Amino acid sequence: MAQQENEEKIRKLKATKGGGGEADGLMKAFLAITYKFPSFSVEYLFNQTMAQIQWLQKYAAGAVSYEVNAQACAAGNVKKGKKLDFFIK
Repeated sequence: MAQQENEEKIRKLKATKGGGGEADGLMKAFLAITYKFPSFSVEYLFNQTMAQIQWLQKYAAGAVSYEVNAQACAAGNVKKGKKLDFFIK
């Protein structure tokens, strides 16, 4: 039920932005933030400024990247000097 509501919000955003170019970027930012910080709801994020959203997105991507790199390096699955990127871009 909640997923259908979120999908409906995404469809509305895409329809109002004329194809959804900016809406896709905003929803990807929201996805990255809610992936790292599950306590933040989409409604909460809609009430934030773009500067706050960008800061949260940058922090969330860095935190997830650090965690993945730490686990991969500990397991010996990353070559020295290489760095993994966050999968949501």
